[in-house]
Amino acid sequence: MRNPKIQKTYAELMCDYNFSPKARELVSVLHPMNKGNLFIHQVINVWGPILSRNLPIFKNVLLEAKKSGKLDPKEADDRLNTIEEIKKTLLFDGYLNHF
Repeated sequence: MRNPKIQKTYAELMCDYNFSPKARELVSVLHPMNKGNLFIHQVINVWGPILSRNLPIFKNVLLEAKKSGKLDPKEADDRLNTIEEIKKTLLFDGYLNHF
């Protein structure tokens, strides 16, 4: 979408759709909202546990790549720090009950 007129029109249409009570009403006929199973619930209950299981695998891959020289040590450390930040801020003990 390099044409600014098309981009602006598209953005306005998307905004109108996202904030339209009529659109929400029509969508809810096809897909009723379940306030106990919103996307955030899926993130917490599905994505969180999967990520928790995969982070140690990611960490081991990064450590091996760093050790073998396949990955720049600074880049590996940055990625390892990111893993620790994710664990600390999102996947701490009790996060399922907290969120």
